[in-house]
Amino acid sequence: MGVSPNVGEIVATIREYPKQSLIALDFDGTLAPIVQEPTMSRLVTGARDVLDGLASHVGTLAIVTGRPAADVVRLAGLSGVPGLQVLGHYGLQTWY
Repeated sequence: MGVSPNVGEIVATIREYPKQSLIALDFDGTLAPIVQEPTMSRLVTGARDVLDGLASHVGTLAIVTGRPAADVVRLAGLSGVPGLQVLGHYGLQTWY
């Protein structure tokens, strides 16, 4: 069994090879807090700015969600993030 890299090594690799890197994030509980009414989900403060910045520097930026992809794009206002991919229903749907 191999040794997992630490966060510092991962960040260093992304910095060295940004256009070959994939950053995939979960929506509920990571980019947006878990809320009782799912239609009230919103990105945490500052997340949109971070996503905009990452999108222009890495090869692929993706959000993975159990929700329909279009719902997350609409709820989070993500339609303007360049190159963002949203994988809905855990990858059964793709929004570009």
